[in-house]
Amino acid sequence: MKALAVFVVLLGVIAMYATQAPFGQSDESAQSVATNYVIYRNAAIMCAVNTPAITVSLTPSMLGLPSDWRALRNWKNRIEGNTLYVYGEATAQEVVVIENILKGSFAVGVNQHNRLVTAHGTGVTLPAFIPEGNVTTVISVR
Repeated sequence: MKALAVFVVLLGVIAMYATQAPFGQSDESAQSVATNYVIYRNAAIMCAVNTPAITVSLTPSMLGLPSDWRALRNWKNRIEGNTLYVYGEATAQEVVVIENILKGSFAVGVNQHNRLVTAHGTGVTLPAFIPEGNVTTVISVR
């Protein structure tokens, strides 16, 4: 009988540890970073479309972001020709949330070997200044 009691206690301990969240990023954290990227991305797109004289990159002060907005990552942008690239580091989980927020847009994905890999496959060739593995948005602005 004692053995059975010990066995039940051990099963209870195992069950408690098995139901704990695994180490890693929480859904809320991924959602926050993804939303932060989308806000930055949208501001960069609006600024690039409305300010055609800009030819290299948009400074944070030009983007017209809300005064209380703070970048959760080092988001970057660059205009090459008629194309705006918005990019930065993001985890795989954050990329999935970004893609979900943007409804599976063909314009957002991850830089893999200088190719934009989206939920729909491999597409646009990316310039070398975008680091490997960065979440990237590619938009024609002119």
